[in-house]
Amino acid sequence: MRDKYIQSQLRDVAVIRQHLQGADISTAPLWIRGDDGQPIPTYAGALDLAGLLGIFRLKALVTPSVMNTDTFPKPVYHAVVYVRHGALVRCGASSSQEREIAVELAFRNAVGQVIAKGEKPNRKPRHQILTLASGATVEIRRIDRSKHGQHRWLSAKRASNDLASIADGDADLQKLAIQTLLEGA
Repeated sequence: MRDKYIQSQLRDVAVIRQHLQGADISTAPLWIRGDDGQPIPTYAGALDLAGLLGIFRLKALVTPSVMNTDTFPKPVYHAVVYVRHGALVRCGASSSQEREIAVELAFRNAVGQVIAKGEKPNRKPRHQILTLASGATVEIRRIDRSKHGQHRWLSAKRASNDLASIADGDADLQKLAIQTLLEGA
């Protein structure tokens, strides 16, 4: 029995051919279930999602290559497609012996990346805003992103917040709170 991902890939290639020829692909499956139970869009599902959510193609980069199998070279195309959804830009990649198939599979994979990642930021904030008792705010940018730096940063934030909460107009304590946070940055 073939792997379900291989079966899905072969089904998607057939659906792409139908779509490129102008045939109706509305009866094609929209999702398959991954090993973790999460839905993965098929090509038909990716087209549906792109239309519903406003995901559009930015560009496609295609690189031709040659695949050797027992002295009989076969052409192969490697495609990377970039898509945009709001401010989020993702790319998908794929390879095929047919240029259009490679591009469409890469598009499917890019839409899958948008769905998997969503529009959540993938980085932790690099700054801390310290609010003093007087209501003044100070923004400190964090530089050291290592594990040790993370520990120092959290310790400095706690100490600085404690100092800021008792500063209540005392300029020296406010400066100490800021200096404590700067040292942890």
